[in-house]
Amino acid sequence: MTTQRILVRGELSMGVHVGRVLGAIGVAAGVVIGVIFAPWGWIVAVGSGLLWLFLELLAWQARRVRTWLTLHPDGIEVESPAGHRAIHDSQVSAAALETKKNLSNGELASITRKFTIWAEDQSAPVRMENTIKTGKTDPIADLVQRLLNRLKQRMEDDVARGGTASGDGWHLTRTVLTLGRPPNDQQLPLHEVTAVETFDGQMCVWQRGKDLAVAKLPLAGRNVHLLPALVAPFVPETSAADVAAESTVGLGRVLFERRSHRSTVLAVCIASIAMLMVGVAMLMAALSRQNADEGVFVAAIVLLLLGPVLGVAGLWLAFSSFRCHERGVWKATPFGQQTLRYDDVGSFQYSAVRHYHNGAYMGTQLSMRFRPVSVDRGPTIKYGTRTKGDDDGLDELRNTISRAIGVRMAEQLRAGQPVAWTSNLQFLPDGLSYRPGGFLGRKEPQILPYANYGGYDLKEGVLSLFAKDTKKSIVTEQASAENFYPGFFLLLLLLHQPVEEEVG
Repeated sequence: MTTQRILVRGELSMGVHVGRVLGAIGVAAGVVIGVIFAPWGWIVAVGSGLLWLFLELLAWQARRVRTWLTLHPDGIEVESPAGHRAIHDSQVSAAALETKKNLSNGELASITRKFTIWAEDQSAPVRMENTIKTGKTDPIADLVQRLLNRLKQRMEDDVARGGTASGDGWHLTRTVLTLGRPPNDQQLPLHEVTAVETFDGQMCVWQRGKDLAVAKLPLAGRNVHLLPALVAPFVPETSAADVAAESTVGLGRVLFERRSHRSTVLAVCIASIAMLMVGVAMLMAALSRQNADEGVFVAAIVLLLLGPVLGVAGLWLAFSSFRCHERGVWKATPFGQQTLRYDDVGSFQYSAVRHYHNGAYMGTQLSMRFRPVSVDRGPTIKYGTRTKGDDDGLDELRNTISRAIGVRMAEQLRAGQPVAWTSNLQFLPDGLSYRPGGFLGRKEPQILPYANYGGYDLKEGVLSLFAKDTKKSIVTEQASAENFYPGFFLLLLLLHQPVEEEVG
């Protein structure tokens, strides 16, 4: 087998190398211009010099940790500033795996993979970090999978013999999962574990009867990545209804949660206090003078008015949060809490609008709205946020909620009831009712028998439906329309088997 030498740490982008060259050229050109032609050349020289020094610092830091890997069928050779060492697969005692998506102009451009291994006879771990561009293959993908599989098998054997599998912040036996470190560790019987999954960048463990995770482990910890696969065989199968019935609020495990960052809340509160203090000082100074500047007085009043407004905004952010559970949605504000079960949701609207300025991507405005089937079943709950690029958590949440509501809609349709999709579409027992577009608006409803359904196309937020033997769509609908995604999942459930997992 041909060995391969791979740079796994300390790589630099082409932009850094180009910048170093241009920075050096800029310094030389600026000095020449400053000495011979004009003084502004020295400004160019100083600016280019600062850029060049900064990029050279980045290059120096990369050289300090630069690590090369030579792959072998049963091990690796590592070359780094610390020296050369060989590690056999059997010597690897622990591993950690992290991945991060990198976006460019709102689109996925690359993935940064961090893989760390610990060897039994060596104290320093081997850290491997590469950025893999979209469409390219991870150069150490086979090594990562090989070592993880070997570690998993070894720990499974240890547990099967009555021993313990361990990692940073956890220990596993055949009956108990111990989380945390003494004296604050907790022992969780495996029959009480409902899920172990990655959530918000951490490995989370959920216990029966509790909506929030009872433990959150950093993905950079030893063997944390392997915990879900090791625990899975010992977790008893339990229906979602049983889990939800035992949960604190009857909504089941948390699937998605968003709340304001503490730093944001703290910054707003500090700004509020600062405005009040400065405003009071300026007002007192203005009142103590006989010929006080009117502008100072007005500025003081403005600050005294804005300060409390910011304070209220800070309190609102501090006490506001949004969660989606297995069985419903929950929202908290300073005025109280709101809950709405998916069984009581009459329509679910999801909208993602990308914003650009002069061609540059500025972010995506995401909004969701849950309407109850009737006012006595719960409140209307709204949520909005702004993200930079695609938010996988929100996309998965949209699909999970839409699937739950779509299944309920399917039960209604099987019972012979018409099911509303959007304002222009409706499911009937024998076909799809639709209102085609016209020159002056939507036309009268028409029926497309399910036997004549010819497929769909979903591009750029617009759904097109087709009849058999037709190239032109019979109707189009915006994906941002109210209740679009639950109805779309029902369409997939009825006419596309198996149901597609990815929704555009």
